[in-house]
Amino acid sequence: MTDAMQPQGRQPQRLAALARTLALADLSQEEYQKISRTAQTLCQAECAWISLLAEDGDRLVVGEDLPAGPPPALCQRLLEEESLILCHASEDPDLRSHPWMQRLATLAACPFHNAEGHRIGLLCVGLTAAGALSDAQKLGLCDLASLLEGQLLLRFLANSHPQALRQLMLAPKTDQDALTGLPDKQGILALLHHSHTRCRLEQRPFALALVELDPIATESLSVQEAQGMLQAAAARLKSTLRTGDLLGRWQQDRLLVLLPGLGMDELLGVGDKLVQTLYGTVDQAGQSFRLSASLGLVGLQNLEARLDAAALLQAADVALQQACEAGRNRARLSPVQRVHGLTD
Repeated sequence: MTDAMQPQGRQPQRLAALARTLALADLSQEEYQKISRTAQTLCQAECAWISLLAEDGDRLVVGEDLPAGPPPALCQRLLEEESLILCHASEDPDLRSHPWMQRLATLAACPFHNAEGHRIGLLCVGLTAAGALSDAQKLGLCDLASLLEGQLLLRFLANSHPQALRQLMLAPKTDQDALTGLPDKQGILALLHHSHTRCRLEQRPFALALVELDPIATESLSVQEAQGMLQAAAARLKSTLRTGDLLGRWQQDRLLVLLPGLGMDELLGVGDKLVQTLYGTVDQAGQSFRLSASLGLVGLQNLEARLDAAALLQAADVALQQACEAGRNRARLSPVQRVHGLTD
């Protein structure tokens, strides 16, 4: 295997983006087949197929008139390309020995993206003659890949936040937090990507709040009492959030609130309201305990094509630390106005 075929450094992000696509926006086999059949007819190709990036190679989604055996593993090596790729068997040592090349002289592949902007797969055709695509056919193949992207985008946008929540919670690798009943860290992170992408596509701002229970409210409590405080905090937040806002458990004593569409001019006021909502007493087993929390807020006006979730959450953590250093039981707004997206 050549260096070009080694897993790319961006592969973990792409695999995660693909998992969200398959949970929220996957198309039916019939919809995939329409694209591949059209590609085969347009290019007068021997065969056509659609494959998705997979951890150990390519995952064949659908194919028309394919030779026997699996297709060549192209996603790992070709997803760096911006547009159409032509691979000639006689010039490519990785393809020369592939069983398919006994019938095919040329492979043409066009990458396509998911709604978040990550390249997740290839639309491919195989031809018996070298360099047999006309300029019009090359353009048509790229247009079909764009059409596939559009279908994935429409399916993605069709998922409202409650629908996305239900679907992501049913996904095999996404679990609920047993204590609070909220999405766990992986679940709320997936919803963060979904919510951010919707806001970008709808040209709306996006904000989030990182919430930490103040230690004075939990440090002298038993494990059971501290868990009750976290449950109470989750319940109070859920009762005050807007329709479309999302809440998950981020860490042991931290919650993450997603606030899609909330502008910078409103954000600090909403943060103060959440602090006030959380503040008060919690009754457990005949005892009263004081609950308070600190918030770190981040708001974005101009959203990048792809989300750098780590940078966004780091900015929220810095704002949270500022709230703690200022005396706790308050909200602080990060000075970050724009978190750069990932290059892909």
